[in-house]
Amino acid sequence: MARGDVVSSQASVLNNANFTYQPSAGVEVMVTFVGIGDNVALTSSEILIGITDGTNITNLPLTAPGITTSAGISNASTLKIFINNTRYLVVANLEGTTRYIGFTGVQTK
Repeated sequence: MARGDVVSSQASVLNNANFTYQPSAGVEVMVTFVGIGDNVALTSSEILIGITDGTNITNLPLTAPGITTSAGISNASTLKIFINNTRYLVVANLEGTTRYIGFTGVQTK
């Protein structure tokens, strides 16, 4: 892959499990969208989008319309997260059921 190429992945993620995407060493990616399955309405803010170093996770909840949280995003299409091999994407599924989770982005290095 080269700088400017589209990067994307998707997978079925069990409840209480994580979707992760870790670029190869030396590669950097700007994540521009994270989403969940077809026609799935969130019933809470139990999808957490963040970065991890493999041990520690920092995240932000993806909130459902009408669900109020002090720190959440309801429109993941405005997302910009820069990741690399040592700080990479993690999406936690705490919804209580299996969810199909995916992302897209652009390779920047």
